[in-house]
Amino acid sequence: MEKVPVILVTDGDHYAFKAVHTVAIEINAECITATKGNPSILTGEQIVRLIKKDK
Repeated sequence: MEKVPVILVTDGDHYAFKAVHTVAIEINAECITATKGNPSILTGEQIVRLIKKDK
C-alpha cells in the first residue's frame, strides 16, 4: 500500500472547517467533511477508513 501524507485538524468548529476546506481547494487536496463538528461523531477507525478510501 502506498503511503500518502495526511494532515489531521482536530479543531472542529465552523471557522476551522471553512479555513481547512478553503486551503484544501487551493492546494488540490481532499477535505473529508464527515469529520467536522466538535466532538466528531466518527470514531478513529471510521476516520482512518475514510482517509484510505479517499486516496
